[in-house]
Amino acid sequence: MRKYLFLYLTLFILFTSCDEPEFVQYFEYPDHNVLNIGSQLTDFYITNDSNTLIAADKGNNRVLFIDVSTDMMSIDTSILVGSEPTSLDMTDDGRYLFVGLLGGSSVSIINMTDKSFEGSLELEEDSVFDIEYLSDKCQLVVSFLSSNP
Repeated sequence: MRKYLFLYLTLFILFTSCDEPEFVQYFEYPDHNVLNIGSQLTDFYITNDSNTLIAADKGNNRVLFIDVSTDMMSIDTSILVGSEPTSLDMTDDGRYLFVGLLGGSSVSIINMTDKSFEGSLELEEDSVFDIEYLSDKCQLVVSFLSSNP
């Protein structure tokens, strides 16, 4: 009898503890669409007004201007800049965007007034790895990946 009582209690506990688990939601998130922005993104830059996110798309040799001023992000402009853009920097006044090109061993310049390709600075070193614009000296500092250091 005692054996059956133990079995009965065990089954009762087992079945009462097998209720549906309660789903716990730790944060809320809105439904959203996915913005397909490219492949091998290597650098991002946000404009001074925080309305545009600029992305270097190394896989497609372009720079993307993404409008982030609303909940519905969208690609505003796409500019082909040359071989393998890796690094982005901008002048303090927001007039020019500099794009370091790993494959092209150069720095492309984009005029931000009309988002057009302005030209490029050809370099004699191997591959541009990183760039930084020093506004107080009006200088562009370029780092290279070099096979001939």
